[in-house]
Amino acid sequence: MTPENVNLRGVPFGFHPDEYPEYLKKLKDLKIKYPGSEVRFPYEQFLKLQYYHPDFPYGIKKDDFVFGYIGTLKTMNMEKGVSDCLTALTFLNDTYKFLVVGGEDDDLDYYRKMAQDLKVADMVIFIGKVPYSDVSRYSLSCNIFVAPYPENEHYSYFMSPLKIFEYMASKRPIISTTLPSIQEVLKDEYNALLIPPSDPKALAEAIERLRGDTELARRISEQAYTDVAQHYTWDKRAKKIIDFIKT
Repeated sequence: MTPENVNLRGVPFGFHPDEYPEYLKKLKDLKIKYPGSEVRFPYEQFLKLQYYHPDFPYGIKKDDFVFGYIGTLKTMNMEKGVSDCLTALTFLNDTYKFLVVGGEDDDLDYYRKMAQDLKVADMVIFIGKVPYSDVSRYSLSCNIFVAPYPENEHYSYFMSPLKIFEYMASKRPIISTTLPSIQEVLKDEYNALLIPPSDPKALAEAIERLRGDTELARRISEQAYTDVAQHYTWDKRAKKIIDFIKT
């Protein structure tokens, strides 16, 4: 988590500290304010664990625009929108990259083959499963997050989209789909961009829009962060459940 005046979007993994002195100067003495407390930014840990990886096995260039997906790739063998993300790349130029963190080996093999068949393999980085403690360093290389759930009964009415809450807490813009379960949390152009399900072209257009409209990206990501902090922390959710039981 970084405050608004320290924008790390577009700073790639694998950078050397000498390449981005303007960012690091701000971070070194940074203090982050939380409700009722203030902590110093963990600068040395940041360099060691989050960004300074000179031997990182993929190259995200400084000018690339990265949209990320973090989590399982299928639920009960049902698609979760990864195929739409891969197809969306066919509408985008090669400065766009799709970063995928998570997934079972069989699912990763399935989507790797799909990427090759679509001729977008060079635009996709499949990381696979990582320890939860490492997720944040991958998140930091993403400009936006996507959760393009397809339409079915499970995703529309019975899903609790934990992924969405984690995306909101990252303070990155989110693209998702117009399912009832999603629209209980996300509102189009208010705290996210929502597109029709199973529409890769609309997904590509939304990704391009967020790249081109930095004010929109800033506004919806800040609103999503405010919303998750005010309404969707574990404590808030527990209180709602307890209050419901008491009524």
